[in-house]
Amino acid sequence: MTKLQVLSLDSLEMSTVVPDSLKYLSSSLTSLSLSDCLLQGNFPINIFHLPNLQMIRLSQNPSLAGKFLANNWTSPIEYLDVSETSFSELPDSIGNLKLLGRLMLGYSQFVGLVPASLGNLTQLTLLHLMHNNFSGHIPSSLSNLVQLTCLDLSSNSFVGEIPDIVNLTQVSFFDLSNNQLAGPIPSHGSRLSVMDLRNNRLNGSIPGTFAESNWLRSLNLNNNELGGGIPQSLVNCTKLEVLDIGNNKINDAFPYWLGNLPELQVLVLRSNKFHGSVREFEPKESFPKLRILDLSINNFSGYLPERFLENLNAMRNVGADEGKLQYLGEEYYQDSVVVTLKGTKIELQKILTVFTTIDFSSNGFDGEISQVIGKLHSLRLLNLSHNHFTGQIPSSLGNLAKLESLDLSSNNPARKIPKPLTSLTSLSVLNLSHNQLDGLIPHRPQFNTFQEDSYIGNLGLCGFPLTKKCSNDEAPTTFHEEDEEAESSSSWFDWKFAKIGYGSGLVIGMSIGYMVFSSGEPLWFMKMVVTWQSKKVRTRGIRRGRLIRN
Repeated sequence: MTKLQVLSLDSLEMSTVVPDSLKYLSSSLTSLSLSDCLLQGNFPINIFHLPNLQMIRLSQNPSLAGKFLANNWTSPIEYLDVSETSFSELPDSIGNLKLLGRLMLGYSQFVGLVPASLGNLTQLTLLHLMHNNFSGHIPSSLSNLVQLTCLDLSSNSFVGEIPDIVNLTQVSFFDLSNNQLAGPIPSHGSRLSVMDLRNNRLNGSIPGTFAESNWLRSLNLNNNELGGGIPQSLVNCTKLEVLDIGNNKINDAFPYWLGNLPELQVLVLRSNKFHGSVREFEPKESFPKLRILDLSINNFSGYLPERFLENLNAMRNVGADEGKLQYLGEEYYQDSVVVTLKGTKIELQKILTVFTTIDFSSNGFDGEISQVIGKLHSLRLLNLSHNHFTGQIPSSLGNLAKLESLDLSSNNPARKIPKPLTSLTSLSVLNLSHNQLDGLIPHRPQFNTFQEDSYIGNLGLCGFPLTKKCSNDEAPTTFHEEDEEAESSSSWFDWKFAKIGYGSGLVIGMSIGYMVFSSGEPLWFMKMVVTWQSKKVRTRGIRRGRLIRN
């Protein structure tokens, strides 16, 4: 093999120790790729000294270990990928690879400090160190990487402040999430497309320096200690699709002016100090593409303006996208979001573009629940729990044929459960507990799947699954009588849906896949249908090293 230049054995799954023959590879070798071969043991260090070697791919070999680098490294490496291995040492000599353009070490066993010598790699365009055990401060020398376009240091144990990246004008992807970083958010370049800083200890306020014509598509600052208000310079982010500032200390009124953003699809304000009403605004401020809206656990109050709900056009009809399994995100990053189902926080690791949700729970909203919600035909999850809504549950909710989760618990609605709700054949989660409902719980096959905890705290309710029996004047009608009533008096239910079968939360299940509950323990949410397709997507996502974060 004296003339061998390229050796690629990807995905052979040899399940063996590293062959001794690798020690004798040709000095003319320029590319070595052994990804996903299930290699075990120590990798021969002499390969790292081949004089013409430019690319090494050893990723997806979780049992592969050994010395990663030597101090007298001489190979002119431009591309190095040892992600998903058991390499654990990153020595200072990494800074000697002056031609290195891509360095991928994610999902491995690296520990200790990140060498400051990384700042010597001025040709570096991509740096992936995510999901390791790196600790200490992020080296300020990374500010020297002026060619860098993608920086992912997420899910480590970094502390201290984030180095100022003002010199990194080429960076488009910046992920430092799931660390222990403190201090203010640094300045950033106009080419930044993704900034993910969630799950840290950042404080101060959100920078008000979003320039015109910037490229920002996703901004996730969830679960920090940020205060102040939302800077109005965000209106300059005309490409923004995801804004998640949940679980902070933001004190502001509802940012109605964000409705001017033409591409905004996800807006999460949950668990802050927002206050006042969700006031009506001009038609141009209409949130034209908003699919996920979470205002939960704040101090909002007053009525829900009907015109605000009517303007949520992306929740009225997303039928054009129904046949496409697409997720929000891009090559190196796919967005995620936390939703609440029956009081449990669940992280959707990837967001289907057809997933739509409204969560206004745990606020001070009052008045009657608007019938206009029944026009949001593409809604998958609706949570209005823990407010002060009165009146009766609107029968128009029976029009939400795609609804998979409905939570109206801990309010003050009275009267009977509207029969049109029994048409919701996709409904897999129902919570009407702790209200003032009375009468017979409707008898239809879909409603017969819900347990007693869906109805507790309504002293006037009776019938299955509750132990309280109904009086004779509340006796259930037969299925035949109910069917005639449905067919003759309304158009909200088409029996062709019944032939398809009763839904089990398909879109929510496919969005969830592998989830993390609020307890921090990963579990399978057995209530949902998690299809084999979603499991396959998850596996492929992990091997790409970016799509799933536990």
